[in-house]
Amino acid sequence: MKWYIKEILQSEKLVYLSLVLYTKSNWEIIMANRIQVNKDGKEIEVRYDKLPTECVFCHKDIVPEVLFASLDYLTLSIICKCPKCCKIIVGAYEQPYNQYGDILKNADYRLKNLSVGNFKKQIFSDIIKKISPLFIDVYNRAIHAETLNMKELLSFGYFKSIDCLLRDYLIHTEKITKEKKQEYSLRELVEAGVNYPSLSDHMKQSKWIDYDLNRDSFSKSDDEDMKLVIGLLIQWIEMESKISH
Repeated sequence: MKWYIKEILQSEKLVYLSLVLYTKSNWEIIMANRIQVNKDGKEIEVRYDKLPTECVFCHKDIVPEVLFASLDYLTLSIICKCPKCCKIIVGAYEQPYNQYGDILKNADYRLKNLSVGNFKKQIFSDIIKKISPLFIDVYNRAIHAETLNMKELLSFGYFKSIDCLLRDYLIHTEKITKEKKQEYSLRELVEAGVNYPSLSDHMKQSKWIDYDLNRDSFSKSDDEDMKLVIGLLIQWIEMESKISH
């Protein structure tokens, strides 16, 4: 096992140190980032976990140029510039909390949010485009809501994305009729048409599958699970479509 210094970028306000750990199987990049900020008239050094690696405007992979940082009570703000499109990106960082709700004052600041940039639509295969154009529209609206930190719209969008994709796929494969598609609950759709046992079992065991959108609230873990299921559904549908042809 060997340690290498991958790159050192230094400016007036920032020392950016990347340590790369090489193993036989992979490279692991361990970041150690420090920045000087003014607090109560004094220059202090604080640590943070990472800088953005993709520009929110041009969506290219970047190592941003740090221009300025400020510390306002609990929030560390780091202002960067994209080296590709030269637009300004603002990252908001917070220190984590312990299990009792107290701030871990000696912990690194962690990136929580980035300033809103240009929304980048998800591109889907011709198979998905043919089966459910509505799914593509709903899903892209959901991930747009995620970039705007609109939690309720994100959860609703993920749920409806699964619902639209599954209904349209079962109509496409003639397992349900277009006229009666609204008569089925999401659970009934899974039971009627998802013949991939591990995916079917996972969906039926999920809490959110029986949620009433007018009454129930989705948790963060629900959102993460629904996003996972969307990806698995897409892979399964594409595989089934390729096999059938």
